[in-house]
Amino acid sequence: MPNPLCRQKTVKSTAELEVELNASYAFDAITEAGAKLEPITGAEYQGLANIGNSCYMNSTLQILFSLPEFIQRYGLPAGSALTDHPLLPHVSPTSASTDLVTQTIKVATALGTGVFSCPLDQDDTDPKYRVAPRMFKHVIGKDHIDFCTAQQQDAPQFLQYLLERLDRAELALSNKNLSSHLFSFETSERLVCSADKRVKYKNSAPETIWSLRIPMDKAEVDEAAMKIKEEEALKSPDQKRQKTGSEDEVVKMIPLETCVKDWADGGVVDDMRWPHLQNAVHPASVQHRFANFPRYLVLQLQRYQLGPDWQPMKLLVNVVVPEEIDLNEYRAQGPSAGEDLEPDDPQEEKTEE
Repeated sequence: MPNPLCRQKTVKSTAELEVELNASYAFDAITEAGAKLEPITGAEYQGLANIGNSCYMNSTLQILFSLPEFIQRYGLPAGSALTDHPLLPHVSPTSASTDLVTQTIKVATALGTGVFSCPLDQDDTDPKYRVAPRMFKHVIGKDHIDFCTAQQQDAPQFLQYLLERLDRAELALSNKNLSSHLFSFETSERLVCSADKRVKYKNSAPETIWSLRIPMDKAEVDEAAMKIKEEEALKSPDQKRQKTGSEDEVVKMIPLETCVKDWADGGVVDDMRWPHLQNAVHPASVQHRFANFPRYLVLQLQRYQLGPDWQPMKLLVNVVVPEEIDLNEYRAQGPSAGEDLEPDDPQEEKTEE
């Protein structure tokens, strides 16, 4: 009989395959590659050194500590002693290296004060101007099967895990105003039974990331991107950028508002079970709305879908994101006058009693 302790994982998950695709993606096609950029330095302009495929962690930390609420909670003024922080009376010097709050305060202070920022007339490769959050990575990743490794990982997954860990640490300090509350929201579903048009409202569990599908059937050809692609094809081989797919692929574009409307319109749930009809199964039309809006709404676009071979493939589409977007029309209003609501489930009432 084979020893289960000696077995090794050979099949990759969808998340692992997505990370691999991202690692080989030509991101210089959508960034400032080749552009002449003006260097800046000082407070809140501090970068983080890559300590081995840690860009998923570094980018997440840069976003979090660009928020005033996070800097106010975890940061310290330049020149302050770490022991002066109000969250640290419980931490002893011997446990500081393994304490998540302590290591978070160190990162926040380094990013927010600019004490490690390199002056413009100095060499930015000098180690004293580089912040490498090794101790933070060790503390946050030591109990996680993926984040303890030196492999590339998924940034949204890391953000959710980090907020969960910070919540636990803050609750241990009797702090009820949790960091995750800045991002927490609920969505509401309005379900209409196809058999008798009864309406049911249902709220989701709290979430911190809004995962939005890209409806490729509503995307249009991106003429500007296709023109750039044609110009690239005319260049000599040594001038071409790394390609992520066939040159015959058509680049499409879609406004973010179209993705939001597609999410709000929902669709049809085929196998909905209705307690008021003796648990009979009937299709239901569904609409999605926000039950509440968070202070900061983190949006993740689902840029991958399963291909014909059941392998994840990256969608070749440019999502046009406006400077501002108004989501008030997608706020849940609750039952309307005249709606025939589904009666309460007797089984649920019995459970509550």
